Amino acid sequence: DNQAKMARTTARGLIDDDTAIAALERKRRKDFIRDTLLPHLYRWIIDDDVTRFDSNQSHATIVDPEDPSKKIKVHQRIWRLTNREQQHKVFLQSSYYKAFMDMNPSATGVGITVFSEGLKKFKKLVSNPKPESCVDEKVSGLEYAMEAMFGVLNKGETKEAFLCHQCKEGEIAPAEVLELMRLRSSHKLVDAVCCEKVERPDLHIDKEKDCPRMIPFSCTHGKFVEEEVKKKGKGKGSTKKKKKKKKGNTERCQCCGYKKRLMALFDKVKDDERLGNKAVTVMVWEKARRQGKAKKNGKDNTQQELTSKVMTVAQLIDHFVKLLHICIPHIQEIRWIKHLQDTDFTKMSPGTILIFTDYAALMALRARQAKNSSVDAHAICDNFVILWNKRVVKVTGKKKDEGGVEVDVEEEVTISNVDIVHFFAETFEKGKKNDHANFTCNNLSYASNSAYAVQHESLKRLGPSRWLNDELINGFNIHYLGSKLDERSHIFSSHFMSKLLSTGDHGTNPPNYKYANVETWSNRIAGGLFNQHNIFVPINHQNIHWLTLRINFLGKRISLWDSQGVKHTNVLYTHTALRYLGDEHENAFPEGDTTKWLQSWRIEDLSDTCPQQENDFDCGIFHLLNLCLLVNEGGISLESYSQASINTKEVRKIVAYLLWAASSNRPVVTTRYE
Repeated sequence: DNQAKMARTTARGLIDDDTAIAALERKRRKDFIRDTLLPHLYRWIIDDDVTRFDSNQSHATIVDPEDPSKKIKVHQRIWRLTNREQQHKVFLQSSYYKAFMDMNPSATGVGITVFSEGLKKFKKLVSNPKPESCVDEKVSGLEYAMEAMFGVLNKGETKEAFLCHQCKEGEIAPAEVLELMRLRSSHKLVDAVCCEKVERPDLHIDKEKDCPRMIPFSCTHGKFVEEEVKKKGKGKGSTKKKKKKKKGNTERCQCCGYKKRLMALFDKVKDDERLGNKAVTVMVWEKARRQGKAKKNGKDNTQQELTSKVMTVAQLIDHFVKLLHICIPHIQEIRWIKHLQDTDFTKMSPGTILIFTDYAALMALRARQAKNSSVDAHAICDNFVILWNKRVVKVTGKKKDEGGVEVDVEEEVTISNVDIVHFFAETFEKGKKNDHANFTCNNLSYASNSAYAVQHESLKRLGPSRWLNDELINGFNIHYLGSKLDERSHIFSSHFMSKLLSTGDHGTNPPNYKYANVETWSNRIAGGLFNQHNIFVPINHQNIHWLTLRINFLGKRISLWDSQGVKHTNVLYTHTALRYLGDEHENAFPEGDTTKWLQSWRIEDLSDTCPQQENDFDCGIFHLLNLCLLVNEGGISLESYSQASINTKEVRKIVAYLLWAASSNRPVVTTRYE
């Protein structure tokens, strides 16, 4: 029996060892496949059909998939498909997966687990769309129309009839059209509709790379033509010929475009009465009502939103054609911008003069174009950065040799002269540009207190109709207002009340008073808590509303201001502040009568005596203004300011400027340097 038991134990051990070895082997194999896959996965991710630029973000630093010892900076991107299983399916159908399999013939494939682990390596580079992420309505609208078209054409008899169409010279084959619709690739559709790309030697700056290829501009934008126009002279019967360039008179390429490549095919679909009148649902971008009214004409404010719309197949084709004509030049422009972003301008030839500017956008603002104009009488500064006189110079310096001894060295470096020219203009009309403006400054840090830096994501909340978060409130209160306080006043951060009530950083947990959480906070007050005249406390109520509380030691009053009026929930904060004072008093004066001392204090909710907000997002602005009034003037009244004055005086921009002015890392402008 003992020998049998020992044999069974030994057998189980061998089986367990084999299992462990097999598991290790599987893990090693999986890690090898994942690491080998990374370069192919990276090239797939930056494909414009898979992801798009996130214009609200900057560059991300990631490990170079081609060389793990290096790091590279890549512009952050947004997924077009957010479902991981769909992403995996698309990758397996891509040329990048085929290239991986060709290079690794022994690999059995890439499962979703290995695929997901590989994507984790690029989580800084690409993310799912966020509410604040910019959406290209033109491209997005076309791709939704393509999706609806595929749903119509890829069904039974309709598909058979569509594929049987006899193509003429220059037309796209029906099977290719159907595949383009299935892929929802606007970029590939534009390539198919337009003429083939041609080499552009004028864009070939980096000679180590292939010459860039672009669709001819005459195909995407057309070309202007001049016509002879007869003009009557002053004399009787006299005529005078004058060359005149007619506005908008463009000549399109005769070899490509919708009429040449697709019209006959889709006209056949529209002519089918049964199919042409069939109702389909399409996602379209349309104007939707938003809160508030325009100052000039009193009309409701609107914004573009994605909505579902029912239309006939014939109407869908017209909608598709309209969007295609818009996207052909638009996608061409995107490709030029992308090429410039990816170009290494250090490799340009010595005689090249390079100018960086946003001059075209500035002129669009200046030209009274309602779609692009900014606010009334608003000054705009545009900067021209000009690089010229590129040359190689010798520079001497010191460098340590292998023995650690400093020696003189001479190196050749490439430099250029740089001029910065500032151009100012003033706009005339308010329009879309102002409504969707974003703050594009970097993160702001402060020498006085680095713990309350303001990040770029938070700064964007100072745009229109955005709720202010703790980072903005604390940044403004501590760095700007903090410098305005007298020696015997102090502002707590917004986390003070959240800690005291244990409601979490965002005030969303049930209140539970815990003095121990903030017992040491008073030690940070210069001169001590009981030597102060005023203590100001910003309150983040459940992460949806801002309140202002003041503890006045001279008048022994605890006052609260709420821009939405008196509410029963406000009592929680005033009584909590009083209880906090009692605990502080017991610690500071253990032999004193704390109960009697607290009875001399008065609690008041003054919310009905302060300006009231008329929307759901400006409470943070009201709190900052209330605190400014309390610090500078000592009181608030209903007439101090109003919702209308906040809108008119653009208080959000003023707050952004004051935060920027108080920061220690704001940029310094240099007019000329080498």
